[in-house]
Amino acid sequence: MSSETTPEMRQMTTASHTPGPWFVRDSDDRNELRVRNSQGLSVALPVGGFDDDAGIGPTTYANAHLIAAAPEMKEACDISIGLLRVIRDAEPDAWNRIITYSRALEAWDKLKAAIAKAEGRSPQS
Repeated sequence: MSSETTPEMRQMTTASHTPGPWFVRDSDDRNELRVRNSQGLSVALPVGGFDDDAGIGPTTYANAHLIAAAPEMKEACDISIGLLRVIRDAEPDAWNRIITYSRALEAWDKLKAAIAKAEGRSPQS
């Protein structure tokens, strides 16, 4: 599968995601795990492999919980980048001290990239 974003894909990603919170739920079929919204509607069907014939493996559960946390993680990223922007724009000297003496610049870049990915954009846009 190509990692290129087509115009159709960009159009699809301009819509808002399904509102959170999301939850991990076993389906009636014990070999299927779903991430559902608060109304019980399916948001994702995570995969990750089976431990054995008994059912879903720990990687699938880990993937499901990571997916289910996405709305809260996106919100935390948005809040964090907003706070960092306030410091950067209002207090340039403080911003320069922060990025010099900490990993704030790395966090800034990773937050921007994560938000862009969650919104279906490239990190540069």
